[in-house]
Amino acid sequence: MKLPHNKKHSALDKLVGEVLDLGRAEWMLPQLGDFHQIIAEVYAEMGDPEMARKHGGLAVQELKHFAGFDNDRTIKASRFLASLG
Repeated sequence: MKLPHNKKHSALDKLVGEVLDLGRAEWMLPQLGDFHQIIAEVYAEMGDPEMARKHGGLAVQELKHFAGFDNDRTIKASRFLASLG
């Protein structure tokens, strides 16, 4: 549901930090690429292409490393990143 208070960067930035910290602390490194992809899509939906590209690039990097260059998730993330320009 798109509500005005869902578009606050400060709230999202805090949640992003918590999710990424938790992923590292719980040794979920192979999932960080997926986390970054979700985060990139949220920033894109919020109208912040700079942060979407940042997390999209991290998603591709992590997914290439852990899932492989030819994995469907990596390909999807690469296409999403390319669509951001």
